[in-house]
Amino acid sequence: MPPWQTGPTGLEAYRPQLRYLLIDESAYADAELASMRNLVAALFRLEHSQGPEVVHAVLAALVEWLGEPARAELLPG
Repeated sequence: MPPWQTGPTGLEAYRPQLRYLLIDESAYADAELASMRNLVAALFRLEHSQGPEVVHAVLAALVEWLGEPARAELLPG
């Protein structure tokens, strides 16, 4: 590797070794995201919203979803 990718000599042990999952949010249509009941899908929908109606619909869906007993652990104490 070129030096600009590896950093100074002797610091290799301190370079993070991380694994991650890359999610291509542009690969999902709004209708597909709307059917997913999770916070990431809601965030993607909010980021791509084109008007207050969509924001309201996403927030209403989140309130409903988070109000389910199985989601109680996601709400503040």
